[in-house]
Amino acid sequence: MTLQQIRSAFREGRYKITAHARQQMLDREVFREDIGYVFDHGDIIHDVPNARPHPKVQIAAAMANGETLIVVVSKPRKSQIFRIVTVFYQDE
Repeated sequence: MTLQQIRSAFREGRYKITAHARQQMLDREVFREDIGYVFDHGDIIHDVPNARPHPKVQIAAAMANGETLIVVVSKPRKSQIFRIVTVFYQDE
């Protein structure tokens, strides 16, 4: 799973935000645009290709407020739909 694949999927609408991620977004006041910014300007900081039940990566980017936002993305092996699993700030 590459950052380019994730960027493309996000731009094409081939993603789902899990209930957990939605709650974390509400709690942390993170918006869909913030996630897009992380995908466009961030880097993969942790890659777990053998994670269960699906491979996952952590993507991080410094935001305008000076904090680093991390987005965890997984992708089922037999699907083209990426899942945003959770979002959090690095210092949490």
